[in-house]
Amino acid sequence: MITMKFATFAAALLCAGVLSAQKYSVTVETHIAGRPDDKFTFVLAEGESQHKGFDGKVLAKRYMAKGYPAPSVNMDEYSDEVPEKEKPAPVKAEKISPIDEARGKLLGLKNEILRLENSLAGAQGRIGKLTEQADALESAIEKGEKTPSLFAGEYKSYLDKYEPDAAQIEKDKKIEAMIRNRPKHRGDVEEFDLGSFCAVKLLKANGKKVMVNMDYIYSNPVSYFYADGNSNGNTILKQRQFERFERKMRDLVLDVNRPYCIQFERPKINSDKTLSDAMEQTALFSKSGVSRGGAPEASDGGSAPSKYDAEGPYAEIRKQFPTGLARTARIIITVKKVGGE
Repeated sequence: MITMKFATFAAALLCAGVLSAQKYSVTVETHIAGRPDDKFTFVLAEGESQHKGFDGKVLAKRYMAKGYPAPSVNMDEYSDEVPEKEKPAPVKAEKISPIDEARGKLLGLKNEILRLENSLAGAQGRIGKLTEQADALESAIEKGEKTPSLFAGEYKSYLDKYEPDAAQIEKDKKIEAMIRNRPKHRGDVEEFDLGSFCAVKLLKANGKKVMVNMDYIYSNPVSYFYADGNSNGNTILKQRQFERFERKMRDLVLDVNRPYCIQFERPKINSDKTLSDAMEQTALFSKSGVSRGGAPEASDGGSAPSKYDAEGPYAEIRKQFPTGLARTARIIITVKKVGGE
């Protein structure tokens, strides 16, 4: 009898050990615009954790920064400075007689008098132009004070005639101000994540369902922001733009052998991006959020939800969105028993 009880207990203990050691594969796929972009699999038992880091890093020069050199190019060939060996030998100074020295001083005095006379003539001409401009602006103001509806047209006529480059000058001032105000610690290089990151912990499992905590981030370049101007002085006039999707999942319950999907709307490549945006950050688009038990919560940051943002069983998401795949990014999570069906 005692032997039978011991055998039954041992069998139950063995069975419990087998159940507790059950492994599950957790496969995470990333689909961008309906096409597979990344895929990786973790194998875990209850209580275990695994993670996969980003595939790489990108060092991107910021707008108005200096470009990286090309090691294979000899830049001495493109230098405006005359090589030391080609510079003419210095001319040995001869001793100047007192009378020649006096002649030189006299020539300098006459040149200064001529310069001042030319400056006076130029100033008189400038005064005339400024007087005409002031009269035109005063006239526009007086008309605007009498009839406010006329001011916009009168002022535009004034600007077109006397300040045709006013808009560009104002833009240049803003650019210079943004460059001056750029945080000192940021430098001219920004580091960006490339690929995907995922960390997962299998909290509970019963053979049919599992509960996990997971953090997932996807980051990849999609385009550039370009600005007008020239690149003299080794100046970068574009800014790399990334799309980035983040999801923090807590107590997420997944059915074994039933893929689960989190869907984001992707950025519009032609979305309006100001110069200020480009200088402040390289990321074109970022979406983040939290899921608890499979229900998405409102995010503290990132873009506002769109009609393409969705979460649920993958089969249902595919039915709900039969078109518009080019606008979507999907995280697809599939759990299977290792060694089981």
